[in-house]
Amino acid sequence: MVVMEFLEGKNAHTLFPSGRLPESTFGLVEEAMNILHAKSIVFGDLRPPNIIITNEGKPMLIDFDWCGEDNSARYPPDLNDTADIRWHSGVARNGLMSIEHDKFMLDAMRPDPNGSMDLSH
Repeated sequence: MVVMEFLEGKNAHTLFPSGRLPESTFGLVEEAMNILHAKSIVFGDLRPPNIIITNEGKPMLIDFDWCGEDNSARYPPDLNDTADIRWHSGVARNGLMSIEHDKFMLDAMRPDPNGSMDLSH
């Protein structure tokens, strides 16, 4: 069953162009990922464009079409594997999806411990 809801808000990529999320937002996204991972579910495409921040400030994951079972589901054969997205080194077209890949992508959105929101390097 697919449940859809209309969300008003902006994606995290637009709101936080550095890719780093504020602490409160990050904590809620991390909590959602922990729920999925506890059930051996991989999100697969965890990136700021797939996180909507509602007008109330609540993060919501969107774009669940890649979700699947850890080390069983596969990435799509047309995966965007250009340098535009910094995937985990184990991510490949038609490759197995892993919870470790989600954790890598989540870690890339972790708030900067120095308080800076700039990821340019």
